[in-house]
Amino acid sequence: TPENLHKAIFSFFAWISFGIACFGHWRLGWRGKRMIIYAISGIILLTIGYFGSRLI
Repeated sequence: TPENLHKAIFSFFAWISFGIACFGHWRLGWRGKRMIIYAISGIILLTIGYFGSRLI
């Protein structure tokens, strides 16, 4: 539905962020600061999507 479109978009980008982090860790050996940035970015996107749907 149109009122939940922003929730779907934020969730999609969060999954993309987590997917990039998993791929980078698996194939490219990312650790430390880079992984923290991707993980926190995904968490922030999911939080915005969840609480944004609660506030509107």
